[in-house]
Amino acid sequence: MDHEKKIGIQIRNTNNIIRRVVTNQPTSKLMDKLTGTNTWLLAYIGEQTDKGIDVFQRDIEENFGITRSCVSKVITLMEQKGFIERKEVEHDARLKKLVLTEEAAKYAAKMREDSIEMEKKITAGFSDEEKDKLLEFLDRIVTNLEKDL
Repeated sequence: MDHEKKIGIQIRNTNNIIRRVVTNQPTSKLMDKLTGTNTWLLAYIGEQTDKGIDVFQRDIEENFGITRSCVSKVITLMEQKGFIERKEVEHDARLKKLVLTEEAAKYAAKMREDSIEMEKKITAGFSDEEKDKLLEFLDRIVTNLEKDL
């Protein structure tokens, strides 16, 4: 088997399938103004907020592997659509935390449930050790590719 050619293609195929499944979730269909990626972001912001953790643009960049300029565009569009707001933080007025609007908060819990179900589907049949190893491999791929950025 020619691993060098197949691994990249398989990762791309996996990403495409995940995107299609996320887009076909009932919650995603209800929120037709959002893309599949946006639903993941809203679920993440909602989850962190529920834990009492403020979310900033840099958190999105780090957790989703998205560039600063791309995240800025996504956040701006999500603001325009009425799903998130940027709010000042008490200790530093220059910092803006990302907060779900009331409309987005209505769907956030369901999106988190969808996210948990997706994770279960993705890892079905994997042992905890295999999941850890897979994450290790994927992290290594990201590290290898980031060297070229």
